[in-house]
Amino acid sequence: MSNLPPDLPHKGPILVYDGLCGLCSLLVRFVLWAERGRTRHRFAPAQSRAGSAFYAALPGHLGPDDTVLYVVDGAVLTKGRAIRALLAGLGRPWSGLARLLGWLPDRLVEAGYDGVARNRYRIGGRRDRCRPPPPGSETRFLA
Repeated sequence: MSNLPPDLPHKGPILVYDGLCGLCSLLVRFVLWAERGRTRHRFAPAQSRAGSAFYAALPGHLGPDDTVLYVVDGAVLTKGRAIRALLAGLGRPWSGLARLLGWLPDRLVEAGYDGVARNRYRIGGRRDRCRPPPPGSETRFLA
């Protein structure tokens, strides 16, 4: 999707994730760690105003139970494509992993993503509320 509503942030990259999902929160912390002091990515929990607006702007009925979102260059990517683009955006060595995933058929990557998404609470747990941003990264989280 390339036509985001004007009230949504367009400067990416932005990772929109389920803030109640332990695995999704771990993904956010991984990105913060992998950037090693760079501040390229911003984050929006699905439970925030910005996060829910991104999901509402999607065509169809995808929500935080179905996919993380990766907003880059005005486009909103979902599922396996979102993860590949996120890894590519982290630079080396993670971009190499994104290239490896790019060699796999899309349907295989999407099936793998869907399997993890279905079991994410079993894998990473579920919280009652969003985890607060790590100290020093608060400004990178959209409200």
